[in-house]
Amino acid sequence: PGLIESEVVTNMPKEKVEAIIKSSSLGRIGKPEEVAQAVLFLASEHSDYITGQTIVVDGGII
Repeated sequence: PGLIESEVVTNMPKEKVEAIIKSSSLGRIGKPEEVAQAVLFLASEHSDYITGQTIVVDGGII
């Protein structure tokens, strides 16, 4: 996934975090819940017909 709210991000230099946010289409850091929702979808019957795909959860980082 892209940059996700976590201890890792908290310990990163502020300038680096701001640069990554600036390069994101959504202009923000992701939430752990957003990654969890993607995982839950893939583990559910709603994704039964999906095969061999890469699901990118990165907020549109360029």
